[in-house]
Amino acid sequence: MQRNIIKLRKEMRMFYEGICSPIFCKVLGVDVYFNAGGFFHLRYDGARRKRKGKEEYNKLSLLPLVIPTIKNAHTVVGEVRNINGKKVYYWGITATVGKNKSKIKVILKRNGENGKVFFWNVMKIR
Repeated sequence: MQRNIIKLRKEMRMFYEGICSPIFCKVLGVDVYFNAGGFFHLRYDGARRKRKGKEEYNKLSLLPLVIPTIKNAHTVVGEVRNINGKKVYYWGITATVGKNKSKIKVILKRNGENGKVFFWNVMKIR
């Protein structure tokens, strides 16, 4: 497993860095940007602790489905959190994508009222 995750991490980092940002999200009507923070969050949790191997592997393996999910999302759930005195906006968008017609949820994040919207996380919905 360790060798596989190292290989996947390297491949997905190259994939992630090759994304032509921004990607338009029709359901929200905004451009979504990809930065280092999004890739970091796939490998580490909100407390900056390394994710367990299987969890990291699952998130990284879903990365190719992020762009189709952003483009084809049909459901949005939003949340606002107050972090260190600043508003942080999160949206969970979902779509059924890929060869296996998997239901994927992508988390998008915006710091403050007028900031850019960034990719933050991805997960498969069972």
